[in-house]
Amino acid sequence: MLKTLQSFAGELGDTASRINPVLSAHHRQASAVLDRRSRRWDRDRMARFGELWRASPIRGNASHLCNGAVKTYRRARRQALALGKGKDAALHPLRKACVDHQNHLAFFTLGAKGKIAARHGKLRRLRDQLGLCHDLEVLRDFVRTRSDVSASDLIHLEEVLMRRHGELVQKAIKSSAVLFAGKPRQFEKWFARELGKVSISGAAEASSRLEASAASMELQKGVG
Repeated sequence: MLKTLQSFAGELGDTASRINPVLSAHHRQASAVLDRRSRRWDRDRMARFGELWRASPIRGNASHLCNGAVKTYRRARRQALALGKGKDAALHPLRKACVDHQNHLAFFTLGAKGKIAARHGKLRRLRDQLGLCHDLEVLRDFVRTRSDVSASDLIHLEEVLMRRHGELVQKAIKSSAVLFAGKPRQFEKWFARELGKVSISGAAEASSRLEASAASMELQKGVG
């Protein structure tokens, strides 16, 4: 919440400087309650899961991942349509669906090249917008429960939060309308076509590396 408050402290002026100590004290209390060993265990467990996932072989053409990309697209599109119709309750489900969809696309991105990678980047920006919407709501709900925040500061904070939240929602509606414009079947065809380009590109790069390696070996033989 501190980071969220600091992101628009300029708009709040003195109100931010008065609310900041309240949030800082809350963060210190929350950190003191958490067991460090528990947090370390969670971190180590996630690291082990990551190692197991990376070591897991992907057989064939990774069709299960492709199907997952289409499935998460369908789920995200459903929430994007709901948000476009004015249903603000779709904000959080859309954010989670975008994260899942982005994670599936991440398996098929090669650096910053290709349309799949470009889509992955746009999804990340949409996810960040939706995440900030959620952070603003959390900050608002928390400050409302505090008796050590004055009524005038609360009113000013809510005015700024509502304005910022509204701007982010409008941006998210526009971005999601573009990213999820096509029906799932259309996305599936586009994805298969672009995935084919990525596969061809990857094979070409691998071939180039092999040729370069062979040329280097021939050169070394000649020198020897």
